[in-house]
Amino acid sequence: MRFSLALLAALLAAPSVLAQSASLRGFITDATDGQPLIGANVALRPLSDPETLRGASTDLDGLYVVPGLAPGRYALSITSVGFEAVRDTLTLAEGTRQLDVEMTPATQGVGEVTVESERVAGSANTDAGRLQIRAEDIKSVPAPDVSGDLVNYLVSLPNIVTSGDRGGQLFIRGGEPTQNQVFLDGIPVFQPFHVLGFYSAFPADLLQSADVYAGGYDGRFGGQLSSVLDVTSRAGNLREVSASGSMASFVASGSAEGPIVRDKLSVLASARTSTVDPVATSYVEDDLP
Repeated sequence: MRFSLALLAALLAAPSVLAQSASLRGFITDATDGQPLIGANVALRPLSDPETLRGASTDLDGLYVVPGLAPGRYALSITSVGFEAVRDTLTLAEGTRQLDVEMTPATQGVGEVTVESERVAGSANTDAGRLQIRAEDIKSVPAPDVSGDLVNYLVSLPNIVTSGDRGGQLFIRGGEPTQNQVFLDGIPVFQPFHVLGFYSAFPADLLQSADVYAGGYDGRFGGQLSSVLDVTSRAGNLREVSASGSMASFVASGSAEGPIVRDKLSVLASARTSTVDPVATSYVEDDLP
């Protein structure tokens, strides 16, 4: 009997206890466009007990709810990244109080930030099966021709060798030369390596970059079994007409470039020829095979 009376008293007292609590709710929005602010933090500290902290964060609609508060005076703090903090004091009575707040974007920002970076040479610079070569890389490798040559750089890489005999070819990862494909600006180039394998049709001053795919290349390159060499030529001079030439032990080369429409369209031409035949025929009566 006593237990039943105690339970009844507790049930009767519960509504009065709940009625003595307060809660705070509302929406936090951007003062400039009225959009809800997600993840804004609402903190309440009783002035009578500053060590106690109650709070909540706004949801996708900018709604916050802080329930179960004791009636009294509170210090309110609302913060959100990129917005001016809102601080105030308020008195909460029994029941639910609605407090909607518009936050002003912070006027203080960071200064100009400049990010500079350079492409890292080596394997960290490549994705699977691809090695990118720049004109500066080609010029860093000694070559008989003063302008540098792509084939001299390629043979300095692992798993790439060149054959002897005239019209040398590249062997990449053990594949036959016929299993390689060379492209210049997307156009297939056949027999690009000449003169004992010392030179190719690509002097360094003609190139912007070259990508070597030793495996894992996509379908746009066709069905080559060994490798793909994708060469991209640089743009010609858009302001001035210029020309250059060089002669080495076995090859002579020259290039010319200039604007067709200033600052809009240019042309770049490059040519190479072997000096072996003219020099050899002066010493050998028979034509070279």
